[in-house]
Amino acid sequence: MSVAIVTEVSGLIKEGIKYLTLRMKTSHVRRMEKAVRFGENYIREDEKLVHELDPRKRKNIHSRKRYNKAKFFKYNQ
Repeated sequence: MSVAIVTEVSGLIKEGIKYLTLRMKTSHVRRMEKAVRFGENYIREDEKLVHELDPRKRKNIHSRKRYNKAKFFKYNQ
């Protein structure tokens, strides 16, 4: 009975290590996906800026654009 438990635990550890290895191999892909997402958000905010006339909303849009730009260059290295 204890041998079955040890076998199950060792299989669980082996699968955990396999999962962590896969996550490490694909981290660059997730990083680039984040960069693309922030780049797309920057473009959307820029499109909103063209049509917005209210100074307070324009200031908020500029703030969000700065944030998205900073995050884009952080993840796009």
